[in-house]
Amino acid sequence: MEVRELMISLGCGSRVEMVQVVKELVEKASVLEEVQKCTGWADEDLVRECSELERKLTSLSRKNNEILSLQRQLEERQREIDHLRAEQAAEKKGLPLTDETIPEEDREDNGLRKLRRLKKAEAQTVAEYCVELERLSARAYPELDEKALVTTRAQQLYEQIVHWPESYYFLGAMEKEGPSAYESLKEAAMRVERRRLTLESARAQSYQAAGERLESTSRHERARAPAKMEKSIKRDENNNRRRSELPNKEKEESRHKEKGGHMQRFNCRGKGHLASECKGRRVLGSKATEVSLEQTKPPSPPEKRCPSRVVPPFGKKSVTSLTIFGNVWSALLDAGSEILILPQKVLQRIEEEAHRLQECPIDLRKRILDASGNRMKFLKVVEVPLKGGTGTEITLQVHVSVQKGHMLVLGTNALEALNYTLVRRSGEDCKKGEVAEEALVKPSQEARSASKATM
Repeated sequence: MEVRELMISLGCGSRVEMVQVVKELVEKASVLEEVQKCTGWADEDLVRECSELERKLTSLSRKNNEILSLQRQLEERQREIDHLRAEQAAEKKGLPLTDETIPEEDREDNGLRKLRRLKKAEAQTVAEYCVELERLSARAYPELDEKALVTTRAQQLYEQIVHWPESYYFLGAMEKEGPSAYESLKEAAMRVERRRLTLESARAQSYQAAGERLESTSRHERARAPAKMEKSIKRDENNNRRRSELPNKEKEESRHKEKGGHMQRFNCRGKGHLASECKGRRVLGSKATEVSLEQTKPPSPPEKRCPSRVVPPFGKKSVTSLTIFGNVWSALLDAGSEILILPQKVLQRIEEEAHRLQECPIDLRKRILDASGNRMKFLKVVEVPLKGGTGTEITLQVHVSVQKGHMLVLGTNALEALNYTLVRRSGEDCKKGEVAEEALVKPSQEARSASKATM
């Protein structure tokens, strides 16, 4: 059923077609991965670029269709003009309008234009195209001999089939001298065309046969499913009835035999007997006696630990205050960040107070990541004047982000501007802490020894 649902979701009528669609999807995914590796774009950037490219292609296709429509209209107008000219020439001479009444120069120009515009359509065969090519070439170049016409026809025929994968063999056919060059090329192209038609016919028949096999298999499986289900239900009912008829002892023995008697017991680590027959069972005592015994034990002395070596899981926040346009805001000192981040709510408060900020362009070449390695998104970059603890006002470029709260994040650019530095202390503080702890522990030991002597 899962395969059938997948085929329906992909719009496929057979498994062969589904495999081809899945292969195309895998190829597209690999192409997208290569594009992301080369450009470094995120998924949103890639989707935006693809939509922009698709919009441009749609616009170009629409313009191309308009150009083709105008070209067809121009050709129709040109044919009407030629026909009117021929009618005027025939009226002057007093002759009916036939092909012979059209001047020879006009006939040659018309045939040359048609020959240059002659293209092989997808549904047109090579033989049909060659018939039209021979007729128009003889009409466009009446002064050429047969050898020159053969060269012209061979060149134009090769231009129409040069994109075929077998075009290498067509070059060998064209290299033949004499009137056989065009004929050899035409025969080679017709041979390749017949081979393609045969392969397409065989492929279509194989697809049809595979679809029929799949349909017959699915019908057979649907017919066999109720019979299988009925057999399994009857088997389960017989097993349940047989087990309910056995007494408890026989149930345990049968279950023991089914397991093979090789199960290892948890308590005695023995084999070949049940848990109820185990001789090495533990004798459970009273929980109250265990508690009383634990209470009579003397308390163990506390362990001595150096406070500098045992560090708690959480530390204190390094927070300072900043003044922006007369308002005081809390700011987090973050030595791992390279930028100053301003929450959107703080920016809204500044704009509500009618303060104007200079907006700067965002540098898209640099990717800013958070602590989890995800790319961060910012609304804009603005210049904000702020004051630190010293009272000196400086102007910094800050990144505005959509985050909760009103706390700013001071990166290394702001820390250096506000004269904040990170200092590493020496190891003497840890030694002083150890000495102080020993001095505090000694009185408690002397008091404990004195209490033992009095007892």
